[in-house]
Amino acid sequence: MTVRTLLSRIAAIGILIIGASIAVIAINSGEQMAGQDSIETVDDPAVEIEELPLLTRVFDDTRLIGIFAEDGPFAITGQVVVFTNDLGQRTLRLQADFLTTRGPEQVVILRSESGQVVNLGQLQSIGGTQDYAIPGQLDLAEFNEVQIWDEQLNVAFGSASLLVSNR
Repeated sequence: MTVRTLLSRIAAIGILIIGASIAVIAINSGEQMAGQDSIETVDDPAVEIEELPLLTRVFDDTRLIGIFAEDGPFAITGQVVVFTNDLGQRTLRLQADFLTTRGPEQVVILRSESGQVVNLGQLQSIGGTQDYAIPGQLDLAEFNEVQIWDEQLNVAFGSASLLVSNR
């Protein structure tokens, strides 16, 4: 295991811990503020927040996580998560914080330590949330890295080591 891989894995674990801490603080703050008169509420039935159950469900099913690190002169940041959706389809999601430099022919690939590569498709956007279907027969235990690869330049813009997450 390289030092960069180890550092990526440590950073991914740190982000998960920070995210969980923020969620606990937000919940506790909400409980403390619930009785205060200064809080405005909206009694409009058309205003409903449905993201939380979906977010909870996505993270309940999370199997692999990673954080992008630059592989060369190109800028890249953000997180990646691999999960099983409600229909049983395995999905690789570049999270909302994903951002990279634009290239002429960028694709998202899974890479194994033995050098095996699976192309998941053309990069949909240089930033933001995007989903890629993972072929059903693919054994994810063999693949430890996600890369943003440019086929024309024949270079990786960055990679994220995949870690098994604790449910």
